[in-house]
Parts: sequence; C-alpha cells; structure tokens
Amino acid sequence: MLNYCDKIVQVGIRSVSEDEHQFTNTKKVRTFLMHQNRDVQSLIPQVLAELGDTVYISIDLDGSTRRSSPASARPSRRIRLVRGARPARAVITSKKVVAVDVVELCPLDDTVHSELAAAKLVYRMMGWMNAKQREAETKVRVAKPAMHGKPNGRPIQAAAPLEGSK
Repeated sequence: MLNYCDKIVQVGIRSVSEDEHQFTNTKKVRTFLMHQNRDVQSLIPQVLAELGDTVYISIDLDGSTRRSSPASARPSRRIRLVRGARPARAVITSKKVVAVDVVELCPLDDTVHSELAAAKLVYRMMGWMNAKQREAETKVRVAKPAMHGKPNGRPIQAAAPLEGSK
C-alpha cells in the first residue's frame, strides 16, 4: 500500500503485531491506537493534521461493537458505529475524498442488522460528501457577478427612438 500513497493514517487500531509495529508512527504511517485515544473529539484535529489534501477512507467494521454490527469478524467492546464515524465525517467535510470503502462485514443468516448498519454508514458518508459538494457549488454561484441584462458582460444599448415617435 505504501507504494501507492504518500501516507497512511490509521485511527482506532486495537492492536499491532510485532511485524506491523516497525511501520507504525513512521514518516509514511501514523497510527492512533484505540486505547491511547479514547476521546474521539480531541483526536479529530490530530488526524486532520496528519492527512494530505486528497484522502481515501477505509472503514473496518471490526472497530464497531457487537450491538451496532453483530456480523463483524472481531467486534470491539467499546466503539459504537456512530461514534466511530465522527473522524470520517470530519475528514469528508475538510478534505477531498476520492473513495470510501467499508470492510469486514460477515453476514449472518438470521439477521440483516449489520448490513443495515453498514448501509446507513455508507448512506451518511454519501450525504456528507453531497452536502460538501452542494456547499462548494453554492459558493461558486454566489461568487460569480450577476449578469442581469448584460449579455456577454456588456451593458445593453438603448435603441434610439424612431422618427415621429414621442
């Protein structure tokens, strides 16, 4: 992955193996471990500072609780899916997001609760992205000067009155 991007920023990581540890918190990889960063709201500015302008977001459902996503492979005991989406919302509203994926959904036969939770998360992220795009388009429209009555940016020339008319 490091061959394809400038930097990887991982948020809410529960554990790191010895092999992975050599790559964490290096020039190309920044890792925010879950047990060291329980206050998600104060973590967001740090995450945003680590990111570049263009971002790819990947959300692993293993970070959610068994209650919010029972069909994740290794659910967390602490992070509810909605609370875990706060950093994603902050990234979407402040960076250029080029892609998003949601991984580690292992569907169960007797419930669609996890699929619904994942779909709601994706739907919310799409909404945040759409709202950001609409806001940007509104700013562009407001920034352009009004051209009422001015084709090609020139004032309309009044026609001279016809002879014999008053």
